[in-house]
Amino acid sequence: MEITPSRIGFVSTHFNGTDRVSLESSIWQDALTRMGHECFYFTGRSTQPEERTAIVPEADFRHPDVDQLNLELYDEGKRSSKTSGTIQALRFHIKQHLHQFLQTFDINLLIVENALALPVNIPLGLALTEVIAETDIACLARHHDFAWEYAKSDYSPARDYIVSSFPPKLPSIQHVVATAVQADVLAMRVGVFARVIPYMRDFRTSPESHPVPSEAFADEVGINQETQIALAASPLQPPSRLDTVLAFIARMDRKPALLLTSAINLREQSYLKFIMETAELFDINVHLVGDRLETASMKHEEYALQLALYYQHAAYALAFGQTQAATAEAVDAIHFSKALVTLKNNPALQDLKVKGFKILELDAVPHLEAVRALEHPLRAPEQLNQIAEHNFKLGQQHLSLDILDQKLGTSLREILTS
Repeated sequence: MEITPSRIGFVSTHFNGTDRVSLESSIWQDALTRMGHECFYFTGRSTQPEERTAIVPEADFRHPDVDQLNLELYDEGKRSSKTSGTIQALRFHIKQHLHQFLQTFDINLLIVENALALPVNIPLGLALTEVIAETDIACLARHHDFAWEYAKSDYSPARDYIVSSFPPKLPSIQHVVATAVQADVLAMRVGVFARVIPYMRDFRTSPESHPVPSEAFADEVGINQETQIALAASPLQPPSRLDTVLAFIARMDRKPALLLTSAINLREQSYLKFIMETAELFDINVHLVGDRLETASMKHEEYALQLALYYQHAAYALAFGQTQAATAEAVDAIHFSKALVTLKNNPALQDLKVKGFKILELDAVPHLEAVRALEHPLRAPEQLNQIAEHNFKLGQQHLSLDILDQKLGTSLREILTS
């Protein structure tokens, strides 16, 4: 059954092309445009076309008022009457602009990117929940991260807000996650069904067939190209367990350098400091790329997406593989024909294992036998190449854009005809 082309409103705290949510959103936007739909944007910060975008600064989690709320609620763990009042004032302000956005662009479907999952802008989540409830508008709520994945949320005095809207239980919302593990946890914790749509990439050609000047990139970040490079693109937070990765590297005869490409969260500086101090203690070279990308994107905001893709492509060109990957980063490694190295029982990679993707798994404790088991394939480039080729072929079968078109088409037919 064909559906009439829709006017789709994407909503997130920001769409500026450098972070994972923005990059993944752009892939969906391209797919929906190919299918004949029109896309519009409601956000606090954006590089999308101005004529299709409603920018409300308070929707950005970096807005000073929102940042102050997050400081009080998560770092200081306090909530005064004034704090509650600020939340409600911002909620009402954003809500009015959301109603105006729906009317101005005649939106008949919302796609909310992580703004109803990770409570980094509580007023935005509350406003979205109320608008969806009041209008009964069809909504795909796409969740990349959840509050319960971050310890600070469990002890925050904002728990009532988090329970009500991150994510909300409303009949017009279809929830979407990237893995079956996320869907199971969402069902257990919130009691809602979620459709699984994995992260997808264009597997028609390998990125290696479009080389980038990785030598210039290596010089820029100070990497000796004769050194073996391990890439880590996961967030710089304790759940990434990069400290354990460093412990493995420390015991290897030939220590690879570690290339960190994720953006640096100011509130996670303590973990970054710990990683850098540990690396120095173990005499491991660590190169930070995320801060360079952030700076370059701010200077050349209109080219943020291209810059992000360039840095990503160049980083993978230098590395032998991706370590401790989250779900999206694992798909990137497969797409770039690089090995996946992770600690055992990484929930982000369970769906890939089920589909037959080959992953180098390490014991959670870096004992000598586990270190030697890791060193063996790293000394055999042909073995890594065979694994990468196997995974790329499976990526063509399970993670390609034509499958994304099918899955999105199915979701839209269900939600728009129900």
